[in-house]
Amino acid sequence: MDACLSIPEILPLLCDGLEAKDLLSTALSCRAFLEPALDKLWYHVKSFKPLIACLPEHLVELGTDIVSETIWKTTITTVILRRPIRSADLNRYQTQYSRRIRVFDLGCESRMFVIPSEVFEGLQSATDHKLGALTPLATELIWSSPHSAFPYLRLFLGQHVSKIHFEISPKVPEEVTMLRWASNHVHRFQLRISSLSIDNTEDRPDAFIPLIPWENLQELELSVGLVTLVAIPALMSAPRLVKLTMKLEAGENILRPPAPSPNHSLDNVISSLRCLDISTDDVHAALIALEYLPERNQLESLTCFLSGGDHFPSSTAHRFFDLISSKCNPQTFSKLRLLAFSTAREEDGIGYVDISALLSLSSLTYVNIMLPGLRVELTPEQAATIPSAWPRIEGLVVNISYGGSPICIPRPRIDHTDLITILRGCANLRDLGVHFDATSVGVEAAEQPNRGHGAEEKGEEGGDVEWPSSGLKQLIVSDLPIPSSPQMAAFLTAHIPGLKTLICFQPPYVSDADSTKYGQRWNDVASRIGASIKHCGY
Repeated sequence: MDACLSIPEILPLLCDGLEAKDLLSTALSCRAFLEPALDKLWYHVKSFKPLIACLPEHLVELGTDIVSETIWKTTITTVILRRPIRSADLNRYQTQYSRRIRVFDLGCESRMFVIPSEVFEGLQSATDHKLGALTPLATELIWSSPHSAFPYLRLFLGQHVSKIHFEISPKVPEEVTMLRWASNHVHRFQLRISSLSIDNTEDRPDAFIPLIPWENLQELELSVGLVTLVAIPALMSAPRLVKLTMKLEAGENILRPPAPSPNHSLDNVISSLRCLDISTDDVHAALIALEYLPERNQLESLTCFLSGGDHFPSSTAHRFFDLISSKCNPQTFSKLRLLAFSTAREEDGIGYVDISALLSLSSLTYVNIMLPGLRVELTPEQAATIPSAWPRIEGLVVNISYGGSPICIPRPRIDHTDLITILRGCANLRDLGVHFDATSVGVEAAEQPNRGHGAEEKGEEGGDVEWPSSGLKQLIVSDLPIPSSPQMAAFLTAHIPGLKTLICFQPPYVSDADSTKYGQRWNDVASRIGASIKHCGY
């Protein structure tokens, strides 16, 4: 046992899964565990309490006050100084604990544990106003403390901080000043802003945009409130911004910037964005935002989450795909997620949506398109083109369900032979979810020899062609009907020998009896091929 404890890598791993109370016990149980357990215990500090607990007992006392809020009662603890703080009072904290902290998180708990300004001033004086004196090696700072603590941010903002989460209001000048000050002392950083009141217009993220220090900012998350389209040009053209996450305002009366023109200033901008995440209830707001993506960009990932339940016509989907194809750099763009929650109208039927525009984006590795109510599916021509158009594709999911639309779904355009074409041509494919017609999967199809195990096939000139085995691990079969479990199992075994998981969506438009029969067939398939199965609802 002693020999195992002498291996430095083992002890931190043993401490990783322990809770705080268990870490404390572990630290006291054995000398070998002391340092690793303390490192884990102090890695993520969520309150001022540990700091105060390290001060001499005769230096501070804790006062309590009970505040009634409707039916709830809250206990507020306040730190009270008995005398001025001296440098020696911090010896225990600074020599044994402060350098272990990597995440300093002042969340809601900090509002229940109040440190008056005179305590902070004493701490600053005792540390000679040194930046990051209390958390010298911290890399992440989460600051949602009351306004009174903001002027003392410098005590915790060391040279290693690269990620900052502020919960601030533009109406408080001290907080805005501190935000700008912090940006000037961090070489590269991520910023997450939560406004304090999402109902107050002055507290909405738009009010922050002109105040944000862009010079060193690499990641921005506007996590609370809605961004209007007026702010989009500034966000899209930020000089060093690599990742942008935001929620766009919806509605007919929202302010919108003028449509980009050939002489628009963004034409001369080289965007640094690599990852763009947009969520909105208004599909047209998302389209306008994408129009403001500079032509010269190196975007790698785009996620559009359309949460509104409004009608999403096929013409809008085509516009989305055309815009993505024209705006995104085919040399860098690799991940697309377009997810909507909408339904088709009875009078519209199901309009076919052509995704051919996306085939020009040759670096795509992951495509997930979910547009309920629309017929987004592959054609035989697209299935034949995908291996050469997307040679690096690893995940391909195209409308694995129609969201329970009451409109009758026509037979899929591709069948199992087109599926084989995709599997054979996409060597990196690991996750696949496409609608295909499985009704013709028969004994003659299922008994085709397993490619990649020495089986060969005649080529165009009579030569033998050996096909590599598919490396697919997960297949989403959606509401795919199958006539025979043994034949489908034989087909999957022959062409996807390494398949680990089947994901099956229960169709909402069939009776309970048929649904049970449907699920039993896929359970039988999974059992026959030795794969796990997950049943999901719409």
